[in-house]
Formats: sequence, structure tokens, C-alpha cells
Amino acid sequence: MTARADLAHDHLGLDAGVVKELERPPDGGRGGGMTELVGNGQAPVPVVLGVRLGVAGDQVGGGLDVAVLVAQAQVELEIGPVGPQPVENLLEAVGQSHGFKAYATHDSDYARLMASTAASGAPTVDPGAGAVTLADDYRVLTEATGLLDRSERGKLTVTGEQAAEFLQGQVSNDIEALTPGSGCYAAFLTNKGKMLGDLRVLQTGEDLLLDCERVALQGLFNLIRRFSIGYGVELHKRTLERDLLSLIGPGSAQVVPGGEELAQVEHAHRSQEVDGVPVRAIRTEEGIDLLVASGEPSQRVRAALAGRGARAVGEHAAEALRVERGRPRYGIDLDEGVIPQEAALNERAVSFTKGCYVGQETVARLHYRGRPNRRLCGLALSAPAPTGARLGLGEREVGHVGSAVVHPRLGAIALALVRREAGEGAELTVGDRGVTAQILPLPFPVDRG
Repeated sequence: MTARADLAHDHLGLDAGVVKELERPPDGGRGGGMTELVGNGQAPVPVVLGVRLGVAGDQVGGGLDVAVLVAQAQVELEIGPVGPQPVENLLEAVGQSHGFKAYATHDSDYARLMASTAASGAPTVDPGAGAVTLADDYRVLTEATGLLDRSERGKLTVTGEQAAEFLQGQVSNDIEALTPGSGCYAAFLTNKGKMLGDLRVLQTGEDLLLDCERVALQGLFNLIRRFSIGYGVELHKRTLERDLLSLIGPGSAQVVPGGEELAQVEHAHRSQEVDGVPVRAIRTEEGIDLLVASGEPSQRVRAALAGRGARAVGEHAAEALRVERGRPRYGIDLDEGVIPQEAALNERAVSFTKGCYVGQETVARLHYRGRPNRRLCGLALSAPAPTGARLGLGEREVGHVGSAVVHPRLGAIALALVRREAGEGAELTVGDRGVTAQILPLPFPVDRG
């Protein structure tokens, strides 16, 4: 069955109908699903078994954070029968069994859940130091080294003598110019120049390693499989075979053995070992990514990194840093209606000297002869707002909220593609609940003192 519930800003709103349904014995059996799972017949606790992507800006991409769910957000719940399984923490158990990481409302819950979800087994909380908060994680990311599991990203390998030649005609950046140990960021587009997804491409000398947002993976896979016919190219799935561990922060190079020897250019990469486990170390704007075989090898690497000073951090702290820096994310800020230049991606993702590729005509014409009607902006919000909320300038709609986070120093902020008539400093209305937003330049100015 399917039910709907409202999630308030500071708590899960109890839906009496959902709770009542959960008290009903599953499939006519004896006992109640809710009461048996909780181990308390008097506990009216809601169960969230599934959360659709797109709930709110900073909810997408790996976790449900009850602390910052926006007021009155509509979340679809999928309710299923549960068996006898007493647990101490319902939210944690449900999250583990359904593949998402749960974050709780209060700082003490946040600390305990962060400790329990650290895959390396190394503590993320010093029991004598008090609760770990979002602000603590943010400090780690900006002053030390945080470890974030991004293994959910889609991963593919393209092999064959014509792999670079083929991909050169499919994506926006210059793949044939890559040399072993280098890489680039690129987009793949419709024939009208609209984004179907973005990706990182790494040239190893033996193959091309691709990774992208999970929401764009199927489209990328279909594109390569369909249009590579006639080329000497083979496509291999790697999403479940390899984990992606992100080290974020100024201490990243010291945490990775030999990390200081890795070239300082973004996307530079090399094959090496961590605690005897083969990995591929990749330079990022924020630190170093590690590609490693899933399972036991990944666990060993996590433990080694923790032993060298990396601390597991929550997704929301990393998202706050991403929004602060003005980096849009496909599936939230970017979609099939966006041309790269609108999101200020030309410098990073587009080559204007390479040969033809799908969507090139529109991208080049806009670059050389005109300017887009929208541009990527920062928003300082008067209160948290959901992704997709309408942005208004007077009576006119000028855009919609993209990634939205509660930043530990800036408060509620967001990214948005906004029409040009709304200039920097303009005040916009957000949705219909009295929230306002001021347009700010990117990246957001932050005082780290």
C-alpha cells in the first residue's frame, strides 16, 4: 500500500492513518508489525521505509536528514509488513535495511548515528568530547580531513582501441587530448545542447574510467551501448564492483600514503596502494578520491584512512560545502532543460577547440553569439525552502530553488538558475509560505575565522 505523510521542520509529523495501518497484523497473521518491530505495544512511532528522490535540496544523494526536512514537505511512504525483530533504534534499523543512511533530529542522535554508520569501525565521536554536530563535521571538512562514502555514484569502464575516438564525439570536453594519468569533467547532451548528465573521465592508458551521478547512469550506459556500434569499443559496468571514497579537506594529501606526490591538477590520478590494497587516487577540488574494489578491500582502506586521521562525516556537511562553493549537481540543479553555459560549466566541461560532438552547435552558438537567459546564482534564504520552490520577482516567476541546505555558518542557502532580469542583490519570494531570498554571487563568502 502507499500512504503520504507531512514532515515538519523539526520533527517527523505523525500520521495517525499510517500508524494505525502499521498496527494491523501483516497478511492476516498474529501480532502487529509496528509493535513487534519496536518491542513496545504502546509506541506510536512512524516508519519511513522509502523516500523518493527530490524531497528537498539537500536530502538527495545518500541520506534522509530529519533535522532539516522542510516544513510540510510531501514524502511518499511505502509501507510493507515487518517481522519480529526487536531493535533499539527504529530509524537506524529501517535505514540500514532499505539502503539509505539516517540522520536524526538532535545532536546527540546525530553523533550516535554517525558513529554507527562509520564503515571502517573507527569511532567518529569522542565519548568525552560531547555530541558531533553538523558544525563539527563542517570544521573537519574545512580544517582537517573528512571521509565520505560516495560509492553510490555510477561507474563504467570503456575499453578498446577506439574508446577515446568514440567518446570524443559524444561528450563536450576533449577526450582525445587526455594522456595517461589525466582526466576531465564533461557533459553529455541532447542534439539541442541540453544536459542528459555530467561525468568525470579518467584516462589510464589502458581504458577510460567514467563516473557520474547515479541518476544519470542509465542514460550514459544507453548512449554508449547504442552509438558505439561499429567502433572497437567495449563497455563494462563497475558501479557495484568498485567503491568511491572521498577524502575532503586540507589534510587529504597527508592521509593518503604518497598523496603529496599526486599532481595538484584536478582529475590527476594514479594507481597505488593503501595498506597493501590497490586503489586509484584521484585529485579533486576538495581533496582526493579513492577508487577501490568493493567489499573487504574497501573496508581495509577505510580502516587505514581512519588510522591516519580521516574522520567519517555526514552527507549534509559535504553538501553544505558544495553549495557554498557554487558547484551544481546533476539531478538537483541540472537536468535535461539546462544548457552548460547557464550553469557556468563552460570553463570546466566544454572544449571549443575539439571536433564535433552531439549538441555542439547550440553550445557554440550560445557561447560566441549570445548569452543565456538564466544563470546560476546563490540564494540567501530567510528560512529553509524545498528544492523546486517557485522563485518570484514581483508577479513574475524567475526560477526555482535547486540545492538547498542549512549551512553551519551561513544559515539557509541554496543554488538556483535565475532569469537575468533578477539581478544580484534582488529580493525574491520563495514559494507561498512567506520565505524570501536574496541573490548573491558565487561562491558564497564565508568567514572561517
